[in-house]
Amino acid sequence: MSVEITPEIEGYYEWLFNEIADRVKSAFKIPISDEQIRAAIRIPITEPEIMLMYSYQDAFCVKCGTCCRMCNPIECEKEHFRKIAKSMKLSYKKLKKRTRSRAFKGIVKIPGNPCPFLEGKNHCTIYELRPLICKKYPMAKTISSVIQNGRIFIIDDCPASIGMVRTMIQIRIIAELMEESGIEIPSRYSEEEIEYVESLDTVARLRYFEQKIKTEKRRLSALHLKTEQ
Repeated sequence: MSVEITPEIEGYYEWLFNEIADRVKSAFKIPISDEQIRAAIRIPITEPEIMLMYSYQDAFCVKCGTCCRMCNPIECEKEHFRKIAKSMKLSYKKLKKRTRSRAFKGIVKIPGNPCPFLEGKNHCTIYELRPLICKKYPMAKTISSVIQNGRIFIIDDCPASIGMVRTMIQIRIIAELMEESGIEIPSRYSEEEIEYVESLDTVARLRYFEQKIKTEKRRLSALHLKTEQ
């Protein structure tokens, strides 16, 4: 994907470098230069990277509650809303009234700012049954940005976003180190694997890639990355 690098994007790249450079360098056992980090930042994002970032978002979530307090109306399938009501031992109509939600053509719109299911100190009372749009945040927003510009962009109001981006930059630097060392980079995503992953729902994809990342730790350690961080 060819993207025009405007002064605004150049300024963003420099801002991102300043945000992540020290943490990226500290993650490695060997010296990493500013030039290596800047080059890694400028690489267009790929589909496998997006899938990996999906699996990282829960690990980097700090439960700050920002997305819950600042959210727009949350769309939820009516049947899923019924499951939430059942888990709270309420009727569908009573929960809809309590949360001031509105239903339209199989979709329930739950008002935001803040989410009515947020209680106390950033506690989601329906976390295990939270709507899909909540499970996809912040990656859904990141993907929207990628579609527009083909580059990694951080969601300013989400601390998890910068953690995910920093990890992707580290992986890109690892790939560069492998190439410089003459180590063949295996194809991690065969056509069969991609077809299998596409058949999974969002939650199953997250679990699949979380397991895949766990199996990579020893190999990453051999490539100079401090996996204990």
